[in-house]
Formats: sequence, C-alpha cells, structure tokens
Amino acid sequence: MDKEFNDYSIKNPDGVSKDSYNSQKIVIDNEDPKFIQENSCRNLDESVKVKETFNDPLGKLENDSPDVEVEESGNIDLSSEILDTSTSIASTAQTAATAATVSTTIGGSVGALASVVASSMTAAVLLVVAFVSTLTISLKLVMASINSLTVEVVMSGAQEEDFEDPIIAVLTSSDGTHQEIELDIDSHYIVFGDLTPNQEYIVTIRNSEKIFDSKSYITKSEQLEKASIIAWSDASRVFIMIENAILVNKEYYTVIAKDSNGKEIFAKDDRQEFAQYELIVEKETTLYITLSIDGVVYDYCEVEIKFDQSYDLNSGVWEWNDDYTIAQITFKDLNGGVDLVVTAEITSEEFDATCTSDAYTIYHATAIYEGNSFFDEQIKVIENSALDHIYGELITEIVATCDASGVKAHYECSECGKYFDEEFNEVEYNDLIIPKLTHDFGELIELEEADCENDGLKAHYVCSHCGKYFDENYNEVSYNSLVISALG
Repeated sequence: MDKEFNDYSIKNPDGVSKDSYNSQKIVIDNEDPKFIQENSCRNLDESVKVKETFNDPLGKLENDSPDVEVEESGNIDLSSEILDTSTSIASTAQTAATAATVSTTIGGSVGALASVVASSMTAAVLLVVAFVSTLTISLKLVMASINSLTVEVVMSGAQEEDFEDPIIAVLTSSDGTHQEIELDIDSHYIVFGDLTPNQEYIVTIRNSEKIFDSKSYITKSEQLEKASIIAWSDASRVFIMIENAILVNKEYYTVIAKDSNGKEIFAKDDRQEFAQYELIVEKETTLYITLSIDGVVYDYCEVEIKFDQSYDLNSGVWEWNDDYTIAQITFKDLNGGVDLVVTAEITSEEFDATCTSDAYTIYHATAIYEGNSFFDEQIKVIENSALDHIYGELITEIVATCDASGVKAHYECSECGKYFDEEFNEVEYNDLIIPKLTHDFGELIELEEADCENDGLKAHYVCSHCGKYFDENYNEVSYNSLVISALG
C-alpha cells in the first residue's frame, strides 16, 4: 500500500501555530479554539514476531554462535496512529487546571471566574456521567499461514456495558476481501480464513464510535513444514504431540498452551523430532496451543476440555421467558464442568373468567433427559377480567314446617350459581336454611266414648303447627285409627 501523510498547519487566535514539516501544507484557521483531531493511516514495514521465553533443554547455547540460523517472519504489524481518548481527556483536564491556576495568579477576579467555570463543569460532569469505559483492546498475531490469520485479542478493563455498542473485528484488503467477526467480553482468539497467500490484510477492532486497534498482516507465500502439532483431551488430562520436527544447527521449538482467558498454563522448549507432553487442566476451557521456532509460529491447534459430567438431577432450576413460551431447566455439574441445560416442551390450559375470579392460563413445562421427566408450571392471570353477578329475581321464602325445613328469601347468580341474601350479601346455601319446626301437641284431648248411634274417639293430641294426630304416647297416627265405631 502507498504511504500517505497529511500535511497541515493549525493557527489559533493566540497566534501560536503548529506546522508539519513538509512544504505542502493545509492551513486551518481555528477561530473558536477547540481540539482538532486528525487520524492518518500509515503502513510501516515492521516485522512482527511472537516473542517466546527460552528454556534450553540441552544446555546453555552460545548466543554469539555463528551456526544459529534465524528465520525472519513474513508478517507485518501495522499500528494505526489512533488518538488515545482517555489520555486526551486527562491532558485536557490537566490543561484546564493549569490555566485556572495561572489565571488566579494574574488576578483575583480572573481566578474567581476560573473557579466558577471549573465548579460548573465539575457539576455538569457529575450529573451526566453514568458509565465510564476503561476498555482497551490490542491485537497480537498468533499465526499466519498461506490462507488464514489467527489473531489474539488482548482486552483490559472490559465491562458488559462496553459491548452494548457492538464491537467488531474487521478484516480488509486491497483485493476486496472483507470479513467481520463480532466480539464479546469472552473473546480471545479470532481466525480469518479463506485468504490469499502473500497478501496484506488489515485487521481493525472498532465500534460505531471508536477504533481500538488496527494492524496489518501478510499471509505466508508458502507453507514451510518444520514441525506439526496435534492435541487431544481425556477429561482433565491433555496430551500434546509434536511430529516431524525439522531443526537445523541449534534451533529449538517452543510449545505454549493458553486457556480461553489468554493465561499461559504450559510452556516447553524442545528439540526432539517426535515428542509428547501431558498436562492437567483444573477447569473446563478451550486451550490454544502454538508451536514456534525462533519466535515464528509454524503450527497451531485448539482443544476443548470437557470433564466427565455428573449432574445433580434433584436440584434443577427452572427459567421461563416473559410470555411463558420458552422454559428450560438447568442442572449443576458436580465435577465443576459446564451446566446441563434442557429445553422443555410447553403446553397450556385456558380458564374463563367467572363472577369471582379473573381469566387465567396455566402453562405446563415438560423436560426430558435420559428417560427422566421434569415438570413445572406457571399461571398467567388476566387482571380485572372477572364478571359481574347476575342475581335475577328474588326467590321467595319457603316456610318451615314440622316435616320439612324452609329456605329464606334469596338470590342465586345465574353465572356462577352462588347465593346472596336479600341485601345481596354472598352467603352459603346452608345459611339460608330455616330448620323444620317441632310439633306443638298442646293438651291431651280426652277419650270420647262411642254409643249405639255415634262413633267415639280415642284420647289423642293434635299438633297446632301441622294438624297431625298423635296417640297418648305421642306417636303419629291417622285420624281413622283414633275413631271408635258406634255400638249399634
């Protein structure tokens, strides 16, 4: 890419100007002095190598040995000149503070004015600032092959709020290649594939307002096979194998393994043509393993670490979304690995509103894992959907007798079937019952003897309430049973 520089001159009202050093200049008259930021993109021919620590496995080597061959990397690292916003803000604040001090020295009135302005600005900042980002991101090449670039994303001060405005890694080149990968707070390594050999690519990390870092890399023109690396895992045990290491003179290779957080957990220098290493990983992660010779990465692999899983199926935690259309149950891994999340099947039952209750829907969730079924349910109520009672006409009172209880006058709702007294107070049906009466026998009616012409009548009682007849022992009898036939 051609190198381009912007020549400029800035003149402020104080008469001080800042000029660039080339003869052709762009003059900017800044009558209202504010910060002017100009970004220029320059391509520098600077070779980049991954620096590795050296632990000589075969004994100390002489650093000045003429036999050691150093192979140069074809990777180019371009860092754009990006204005450090946090530094600029800090410098601005320092400049303002210095100006306030100088003004105070020159004259009390000017110093007072500066204090008022400074206080006002401080108050404004306190009112406005809700979230201050401390995020910084830089790029570091992990490996360049003939058709891919693997880059490490080094973050500092990352917070979840930083990613509300999406941060993306953008790869571009002069041949029109364009790729984008969205980052999150856990992003550490990104791989751009399907690239052209010996082609320069620019990788830029940015969001809608800021460029965090931008570097240029060149893919290799040919794949030089000096060694290969493979890795696999068995639960927490990780095995790394080196094959076909082709070394000359006193060359050595370095194997480095980093976890998903970018922390180095294994490093080994060696010269063996074939070698195998074993390490123990304490928690589930993804390992990124590189094999480099003299600082140049020649091979790279990833291995995902999964522990033996044992879930506590008696302590699942249910989670539902807001509209109860999705539910899932989560089980903890007793070995500290990744939790098990099972998505449930949802069914529902709808219930209409009544005079006393709102309409509602019951959502049933059923999750199945290895033949085990797990259930949960949620109820969604439609607030204030209950109906009004329809009382109808007053049901008149049924008078109690000695034989049957009565019922008080009342209303019955035709919608819900509930009962209400004459004042429309809800009551139970039993509260409306009038107990049946007890017989009022009165005094004994004496025996009336029969004669030749007239029937007689046995002694008996007659209930004043119901008019029924009872013998001398208060047994209910019929009237005819009390009649004594005439003698004739």
